[in-house]
Amino acid sequence: LAARLTAMPGPPDDLSRVGTGIDRLAEAQQASTEALRQVSADIAHDLKTPIQRLSVQLAEVRGALPPNADAAPLDRAEAEMAGIVSTFEALLRIAQIEGGGPRARFAPVDLGALATTMAELYDPAAEESGHHLRVTLTAPATVQGDRTLLGQLIANLIENALRHSPAGGTVSLAVEGARLTLADTGPGIPPEEREAVLRRLYRLDRSRSTPGSGLGLSLVEAVVKLHGGTLALQDNAPGLRVVIDLPQS
Repeated sequence: LAARLTAMPGPPDDLSRVGTGIDRLAEAQQASTEALRQVSADIAHDLKTPIQRLSVQLAEVRGALPPNADAAPLDRAEAEMAGIVSTFEALLRIAQIEGGGPRARFAPVDLGALATTMAELYDPAAEESGHHLRVTLTAPATVQGDRTLLGQLIANLIENALRHSPAGGTVSLAVEGARLTLADTGPGIPPEEREAVLRRLYRLDRSRSTPGSGLGLSLVEAVVKLHGGTLALQDNAPGLRVVIDLPQS
C-alpha cells in the first residue's frame, strides 16, 4: 500500500498526470486501510475495561448464588464473556504487533528448540482429543525475533490444526532451516478463500459452529510480517499446510 510511482523527468505530460492520479488513489487507499485498523484497535481498547468489569460482576453473582441453585445459565454467560475477552485481547495484540514495537525485543531464537517446547506443551491436549502431534527438525536455524510472539505463532497454528482435524488425524510440525511448516488432515481451505482467512474476524461458513474468533491466522500473519517473513497457505491433500519462511540470522 505504500508503493508510489517515481517522479518522471521533464515537464508534466499526460503520462505524468496519470501517475499523479494513481498516487492519489494509492494514498487514499492506504489512509483508509490504516484508519480501519486504528478503529478496530480503538474499539478493542475502549471496550476492554467494561468487559473486564462484567467478568468481575459475573464472578460476584456466582459467589452470591444460594446453595443448590442452577448455575448453568451463569456458566454459559461466563463462557461467552471469556470468548469476548479473548477476541478483544487478540485485536489489541495484533495492533501492537503491527505498530512494530516488539522489534525492540528481538534476539536470537532457536527455531528447533522453540518448536519442540511448543509441541511438548500441546502434546497432552493432542492426546486428549485423539490426535497425533509429530515434530520433525532438519538443521533448524537461529532467527532474530521475539521468542514470545514466535511461540504464540506456533501455538495458534497448532490450536487451529487440532480444532479442525478429525480425531485420529496427524498434525505435523516441521522446522527445516528457517522454514516452519505445519500440516493437518482437516478439511483445508479452498484456494479462493486463502487470502480472505487472513483478514480479521473472517471465518469460513463451516467453521462458524466451532470455537474461535477468526483472529488466529490474522495474528500469525502479523507476527510473520513483523519478522520480515512470508506466509503461504497450501493444500495438504487432505488438510491445510501452512508454510512460513523467516529470514535467517
